[in-house]
Formats: sequence, C-alpha cells, structure tokens
Amino acid sequence: SYEGEFKHDKKHGKGTLTGPNSIRVTGIFRDGNLEKGKITSANGVTSYDGEFVNHKIFGNGTTTYPNGDKFIRKIVKYENGKAMGRGVKTFANGDVYSGEVVGNERHGKGKHTFSDGRILDGVWKNNKFDYYRTGLDAYRKGNYATTLRLWTPLAEKGDVQAQSDLGVMYY
Repeated sequence: SYEGEFKHDKKHGKGTLTGPNSIRVTGIFRDGNLEKGKITSANGVTSYDGEFVNHKIFGNGTTTYPNGDKFIRKIVKYENGKAMGRGVKTFANGDVYSGEVVGNERHGKGKHTFSDGRILDGVWKNNKFDYYRTGLDAYRKGNYATTLRLWTPLAEKGDVQAQSDLGVMYY
C-alpha cells in the first residue's frame, strides 16, 4: 500500500510504500519511481538509504546490516543483474574494506584493513583475496619481492600456475 503524494495518478513527491513481507520504503517518488529514500526490512534491522534509478539501488547509498556492518557505496552500473561500483564496508569487528564491489561482495581492486592492523591490498574475486592475481599485478609493476611472497605459498600448496610462473621468474 502507498500513502503519500500523487501527480497525474502516479506516486510523486514524499511517500511511504509498504510492500510484501512488511518491507517499508519511505522517500521521494517522481512519476511513480522511487528516486531517493530508505528501505527497511520487516524486522527493522537491515536498511538501505540512498538513491535509485528504475526501481534499482543506483548511485550513492548506505546499507546497514543486523550484525552492525555498514556498507557505503556508489553503484555505477548493473551487469548480469549485479550492482557494480566502489564502496567502503565497515565491519562490526572493526575491519574496513575500501575498493571495488559487485553486489555486496569485494570484487576487483581493494584494500581490507583488519582490526589488528593486518592489510590485504590487491585483487579480490567473489569476496576472497586473490593472491595469484595480486602477485601478477605486482610482477607487472616490477615488484618481484611481493610476487615471490604471494606466489610461494600457492606453489607450495600445489598451484600449478604459481609453480610455473615462479619457474619463469627464476629462469
């Protein structure tokens, strides 16, 4: 159900939309589409506050999760139905990730600073740090010590690509 302003029989102006499963959307509508607002889950714990285009989260916004994590991001495009952009996610345990994202996952170049001071700075894939790709980037920049540090453990665990590339480095 919708409570709010209309123009030419379309949602237009300030309004509140209550959807399936008691999801609540409060914001600014234009010609029936939500432009900026806040979505709150039925339990009132998970929320998104930000911009929308064509009923999708797009542009700048902040998602807050039940466990206390907070994700501030800018979505710049959608590919295969997944939002892509850059963001900063602050975890409830004090960790911070800053970099490229796909959906809600770390994906692309980014830096994760752990609450204990450790840092993983490089390439992420599907929310996991990609030691091989980060080592390859370092190799291409002439940072062979970093490449060696990242690829040696992979090679020792049987990663054939890392073994082969380390052989090329030593040759």
